[in-house]
Amino acid sequence: MLGLLVLAKPPVKPEPCMAMKPEPCLSACEKGDEKACTDLAILVEDGLLPPQYHERLFKAVEGACDERPGRRCFVTGMLRVWGVGTPKDAARAAQDLSHACDAGVPMACANLALRYLRGEGVEKDPVLARKLASAACEQNYEACINLAHMIGGGIGGMNDPKAGKALLEKTCAAYVPACARLARVLVSETWLARDEKRALEVARSGCDRGGGGSCEFLANVYLGAFPAMRDDRAAVPLLEKACALDSGLSCHNLAVLYTEGRGVKASAQKAAPLAERGCLLGEQRACANFALMKLDGRGTRKDVQGGRDLLERSCDAGARLSCHVLGLALAGGRGVKRDKAAAIKLFKRACAMGHDPACVDERKLDR
Repeated sequence: MLGLLVLAKPPVKPEPCMAMKPEPCLSACEKGDEKACTDLAILVEDGLLPPQYHERLFKAVEGACDERPGRRCFVTGMLRVWGVGTPKDAARAAQDLSHACDAGVPMACANLALRYLRGEGVEKDPVLARKLASAACEQNYEACINLAHMIGGGIGGMNDPKAGKALLEKTCAAYVPACARLARVLVSETWLARDEKRALEVARSGCDRGGGGSCEFLANVYLGAFPAMRDDRAAVPLLEKACALDSGLSCHNLAVLYTEGRGVKASAQKAAPLAERGCLLGEQRACANFALMKLDGRGTRKDVQGGRDLLERSCDAGARLSCHVLGLALAGGRGVKRDKAAAIKLFKRACAMGHDPACVDERKLDR
């Protein structure tokens, strides 16, 4: 499976662009701070920017391509791709990304490559997609990761798994986040023979160098990805390090261990702040879990309205799990007033987004 990134992400920090407190970032973006605009786009991609701010964000960057193509122009392109704050418009999105790419924004070139790869807003052209990714790779390590997958999978040119692996190895040596991607490729058997030993070497090296993704990979190995190495206790320090390095999934998984008492002593008080951090870092499962903790007052102050608001925001932003969890809370009266009709509506919504468990619950409740 091709591992192309939709948005080349800089390291995500809870401050200053927080899902629950986006005002400082929005104000900075409106004043022309391109980094703030890009950080807000990352929140959008992760489904964490409340919908009431979407139109305001688009207005802050609208017209950027006409005034001065750059990172704000890149943001307008991605917002048009997602239909956030403005209707989806694949053709105009491609135009915006093209302007930003021409202005020297490697992330725009990488995402424009994806448009040509899929034929979204432009005529499908894998060869041009690979050319754009190659050009972006000269300035952006994330683009090199994408290019390696194209080369290894024979997309838009010759199929050369060895060259693809070599590019990932080279990128890993210079850019720690690439090590996690290389480790996953080495065990996925997509275009390389499975090599667990090398994957572990790469991940350990990346983790030692401060790569949260590599620490996350190793933690998942101990959590059961490699059954023979399962050891929940050994996963704990790796999850702690990955969470501290801004891996939302690792914060979520560590919260689950504390909730279930696996590898650690069960503690709702330790699980709750981990779930909250995971949510702030974009892990929707963490958002759903933290919202339930707020509804129940488990490990944190009981806040029924806050829990419900968090689930609604996440659901409105397209997080199907949050729609399902809110439906379950309403169906069972968990921390909120029981509302069968509203629960069925939420189950149908999550089901329409491809969340099969919600389809099952909708059928059960609607009998």
